[in-house]
Amino acid sequence: VMSKVLQDSDYEISQSYQQDILNNTVCHPTAVQYPPSSSYSKLFLKTLISKIEESGQEVQEDLYTTYTDLLSCNEGDIDSCYKTYCFGENVSVTLKETKKMVVGGTTGMLTWEAGCFLTEWCLRNSQLFAGKRILELGAGLGLLGLGVIKQCNPESYIFSDRHHGVLDALASNLELSISDEAPIEVQRDWRDGTEWRLNNTVVKIMELDWEKKVCPKDIDIILAADVVFSNKLTPSLVGVIEAVLKNERAQAYIASTRRNPETLEFFKEQLDMHGIDIEWTEEIKDYSSPHLILATIVLMRLSKRID
Repeated sequence: VMSKVLQDSDYEISQSYQQDILNNTVCHPTAVQYPPSSSYSKLFLKTLISKIEESGQEVQEDLYTTYTDLLSCNEGDIDSCYKTYCFGENVSVTLKETKKMVVGGTTGMLTWEAGCFLTEWCLRNSQLFAGKRILELGAGLGLLGLGVIKQCNPESYIFSDRHHGVLDALASNLELSISDEAPIEVQRDWRDGTEWRLNNTVVKIMELDWEKKVCPKDIDIILAADVVFSNKLTPSLVGVIEAVLKNERAQAYIASTRRNPETLEFFKEQLDMHGIDIEWTEEIKDYSSPHLILATIVLMRLSKRID
């Protein structure tokens, strides 16, 4: 509906339809419980109201009231908000994210484009992950893993990252998803090697330093998004992938936003040097997704070369 309103100034939008839009966006129970940034909600309502006014139609009173209430809100020094990612009608993931690109020396407090794409791709290909033991590298705030756990029924899922601040935030987001299903009686700490259970999947969060190459055993699938960004780190990343792919049945799915072609080519060279084959590559410019804006994503499936 919003795309029609934005693109067609003559599009008729009744009072009841306006109320439906409000109830399913800014006033939706999820948005009320886990509010996005007020600046985002203000911009959304301001744009909607402007388009309705430009078309000469009457704006529903609750739209004005909600917008003016938001104008009186001052976010001040609040540097985080909630974001809810919807994938089709059945899967949604709510995360607490920072509004800043870099926090504490890491970019892992935001969800990036390739993570959104790989989540959508995995959900469309859920049969590949059912009953599998999955390790995610550079898991960030948990979007990919939570989406896969909710839809794809893996046997186990290990979220891994290096930055303790990211891992703490990831644990909070995991407990956010678990609490939506059942009350949490005891807050758990990933540092204790704690295992969670979500949708019958055994879930663990672990610190993984690629340079040490100490990997979990018996992994069927590696998932990783937006981890190819530094030539300095790439050899260590490939070393971890190689260690897991020693299990000949194992595969890796790596999604990267195409930013610096040289970085991606260096990654491919390192894969070849370590005897890892790129089974197939898919390059996607998917502007139909609300989570992908002007982003070119490269998806690769990797396996160990058999001599």
